Amino acid sequence: MTLTENAPIIDIQHNGMGDVVVACWIVHSAAAVGIHVRINTRERRDVANLLGVQDDCLTTEESPDKSSTPGNGHLEFELARTNPVPRFDAWCRSVNLPHLTPVRPRYCELSEHGDWADKAWRTVNADPSTPRVLLFPEAAWPIRAWPRAYFMDLASDLVRAGWAVAAIGDSQASVNYMPCPWWGGFGVRHAAAMAKRATVVVANESGPSHLASALGVRTISICGPTDPWIVFGHEPNVQPAILDSSVLACVRCHFLDTKGYRAACHVGGCQALMRLDPATVGALVQRAVVEERDRGR
Repeated sequence: MTLTENAPIIDIQHNGMGDVVVACWIVHSAAAVGIHVRINTRERRDVANLLGVQDDCLTTEESPDKSSTPGNGHLEFELARTNPVPRFDAWCRSVNLPHLTPVRPRYCELSEHGDWADKAWRTVNADPSTPRVLLFPEAAWPIRAWPRAYFMDLASDLVRAGWAVAAIGDSQASVNYMPCPWWGGFGVRHAAAMAKRATVVVANESGPSHLASALGVRTISICGPTDPWIVFGHEPNVQPAILDSSVLACVRCHFLDTKGYRAACHVGGCQALMRLDPATVGALVQRAVVEERDRGR
């Protein structure tokens, strides 16, 4: 790989964990074909380090914001009226990279976090053969958050099924209501170590979905206003949980009023998420657990 000072820069100006994870995919994918790409992670250098991005691919140099367009917060390529493309490809195109085959980031775990996660899972269920389901009830934006009560019902159902179920979040307030063992206030390395040891992760379409799936873990991502094909087109480990458009036409609106987005959605929550019931998501989780168990995970 040739290192150059004028290498393309992906500047994560909106400081989202999911955006940094996608950028890490691009750095590794470009490196696989000898192209040097740099990331300005802003405040999320920890995520890049976790996903094996070397220091020579990290920069504090700013670049024009290629991650948003006025009014919708998404790349113009993603939501092109005639030919939308997945985010991975859109970001590559926005910094003039050729078509890249996605290469999974390299997970770099520190032993102290792995040991902590092993101990934490043993407190949930001491039998390592029991399927493990890790829940991330948080979302960076409330409009992308599945209702808390639904996460509670899902956890209760999975516990009754006899599985090892745990929840983790950035703060205690984000998980202390969950009817299963929970950990709050831990950093991204602790969350990643817990996810890496899970059979299946369930999360909102937010940073944790991107992080868990990048680790190679089967991830059920609960989607409402965003199109999983656009967001996770590069990621085969993601199983989207999303309402059928025959039930609600505005699903996958990407916050566009032309597709049904209203100001009330931002204030009261996404109807596509509210109408996606715990039983439907639970069925997806059960199927994923069985498939992962058959694969020997």
